[in-house]
Amino acid sequence: MRSQLRNLVNPVLVGAFASSDDALGAYHSVDSAGSQIFRFNDAVTPSDAAVSACRNTLARADVKASEIDFVISCTQTPDFNNPGLVSCLLAKLGGLHCPGIELRQMSVGPLYGLDLAEKLIRTRQARSVLVACTDLLSRYFANFDSHATVSEAARSARSVFADGSASFLVVDQEQSQYRQNSDTFFVYKGGKLGATAVGRETLWCKLPSARQFPMRITAADVREGRHYPELSVQGFEAAIANSALPFNFDGASCAVTHQVFDGMTEILCRKLQVSNLRFYDVFAKRGHIGAAGLPLAMSQLPRCRKGDMVTLATIGAGISWGYSRLEAL
Repeated sequence: MRSQLRNLVNPVLVGAFASSDDALGAYHSVDSAGSQIFRFNDAVTPSDAAVSACRNTLARADVKASEIDFVISCTQTPDFNNPGLVSCLLAKLGGLHCPGIELRQMSVGPLYGLDLAEKLIRTRQARSVLVACTDLLSRYFANFDSHATVSEAARSARSVFADGSASFLVVDQEQSQYRQNSDTFFVYKGGKLGATAVGRETLWCKLPSARQFPMRITAADVREGRHYPELSVQGFEAAIANSALPFNFDGASCAVTHQVFDGMTEILCRKLQVSNLRFYDVFAKRGHIGAAGLPLAMSQLPRCRKGDMVTLATIGAGISWGYSRLEAL
């Protein structure tokens, strides 16, 4: 079932995109070729990274944690399988008593979170929704020694799976104080979500959460098909080609996306026959960081002019896909 594109009569505001404090981690070499990925320090839990990003979002919007009505966590790597990351996050934000929910839609998670937040606000169940997007994907992997027999695709996946955390606010447009933050907030103009079972094996994983120390994906796991995953560019391209992706870039000044591997944006552009549109993402600097990719890219987006339309669009595990349209204040 798909959520249909809507021309919202009274759209909500989206903004205060912020990332976690980079002091929590550093870049590390993960193979003999010197490939660099960002990873949080081993002592940092996913909820530690999430709360760092959330505090930066709250500070940017000049909002107290106690003013938040609902928290949405988007992650594939919670501290524990049960309770989820959202419970840990509520506790670390000061023991908030507001409701929270967790979404596991990988890179598309922020778009699902935005869609859900808009519905919560439209139905008057909330006025301010905090969306936290955190994935510590580097922790899926053990260290492959130089003699391990694994495919080049498996080594490639390990070399780009990194860590990230970012967050944003979705608020009732009637809260006029946010409209004064024209460099921070956008008007949400609707979007569309969808999913298909085509190509799901491309992103298959049988191992548990990132918090299950010391369990990691080993060379033996890769050989036996329990890895996450052998990223086949050809396989992913085929999955994209066989999926209906009705993304809407009409009137967009730029697009923000997230790449699972280098070249994914070019594959999408060929599929959608999109040209002459500037795409922003953080893959080149941060690698594949799952749910954190879109909001982290938004936090680094150059300042937009009033009326500029930004389209957020990406594909994630499932395969799930989605896009959202934001208009600069």
